[in-house]
Amino acid sequence: MSTNNQQKFFKISSNSMYPALRIGDVVILGQKMPEEIKVGDKNGDILILRGPQYFYNKGIDGMMFKYISSDTPIIHRAIEKKKINENWFFKTKGDNNWFPDGSIMIKEKTNEYIFGEYNFTRTIYIPDSEVLGVVIKVIPSRSKIIHSRNHYNSEIDINMFDKMEIKAYLKK
Repeated sequence: MSTNNQQKFFKISSNSMYPALRIGDVVILGQKMPEEIKVGDKNGDILILRGPQYFYNKGIDGMMFKYISSDTPIIHRAIEKKKINENWFFKTKGDNNWFPDGSIMIKEKTNEYIFGEYNFTRTIYIPDSEVLGVVIKVIPSRSKIIHSRNHYNSEIDINMFDKMEIKAYLKK
């Protein structure tokens, strides 16, 4: 699924997973075997995907992911899975999105409008090779962490931490 030298923390930058994940929340990546990943509209595991490039390669218009670069991970829920030969594939969807990822095909776009078509029979399933891992912990953006240094306790907003500080804090 993933390699050991990858990023372990991700900051949420969109509302696609609202209310489960909010802008500014930090999620921690963990590992699960593909066959152990739970699926479901409300209780499926939240996957961290490599990014939208796989969708682009399958013919999805870049308009669908226009606000992120091609290497920005997508963090969405696993709603279905299937095994083909020896490989697992996942259908994903943001909790706050109307349709599964890769199911809208842009038919026409002009400066005035975009006409898309929902195609439930042609939804793109993501291979497990595109899954970096699963979300194992969410640190809410509004949470406060009690931090002690030199015998002084103070509350520090999670947004003040960078990834290395969070990692060090969680190992204590």
